[in-house]
Amino acid sequence: MELLVLGGTAFLGPEIVEAAQRRGWKLTLFNRGKTRADLFPDLEKIQGDRDPATGEGLKALEKAIAAGWETLKK
Repeated sequence: MELLVLGGTAFLGPEIVEAAQRRGWKLTLFNRGKTRADLFPDLEKIQGDRDPATGEGLKALEKAIAAGWETLKK
């Protein structure tokens, strides 16, 4: 199973990530890289912002989708 986690480093995020890791899921974190950025160094991370008016916004996520995340396109 593959899981894209928005955030993942604060509030409930770490518990969700750790639960998915215990189940052997492949995880990718999409976040701003500001809060506890060193957490989960072994996971793929995409840095961006959900607010399209902030910096590059969702462009990094859009690039990842274009590179092969077919399940997110549906």
